[in-house]
Amino acid sequence: MLYPHEIFCAIFSVVLLQIPSIHLHLFWIGVTGTASKNFDESQNIAFYVSALAMVLTTDIAKSYLAASIQHILNVKVIRWMNVISGAALIIFGIKVLMSIFMK
Repeated sequence: MLYPHEIFCAIFSVVLLQIPSIHLHLFWIGVTGTASKNFDESQNIAFYVSALAMVLTTDIAKSYLAASIQHILNVKVIRWMNVISGAALIIFGIKVLMSIFMK
C-alpha cells in the first residue's frame, strides 16, 4: 500500500524530471495551438483524451517491456549496448559531416 507522501514524492519527482525538457513543452504548446485552432470543443476533448491515452499506453508498454527483459540485462550487456550505440552515433555523425562538407 502506498502512503500519500510516497505518492506525492513519486509525482513530484516526475514533474521535476519533465521541467528541463523544453522540447516537451514546445511540443505540447504546438499541439495545443493547432488543436484549439482547428477543432471545436468536443473535438478538442476527444483529441486530448486520445493523446493522453496513447502516451499512457506507450508508457505502460515500455514498463512491461523493461520488466520482461530485466533478467537479460547485466553490466556486460549494457556496456556492449553502449559501445555499439556510441559507435553507430559516431559513424552517423561522420557521415553527416562528410555529406555537408563534400558538396
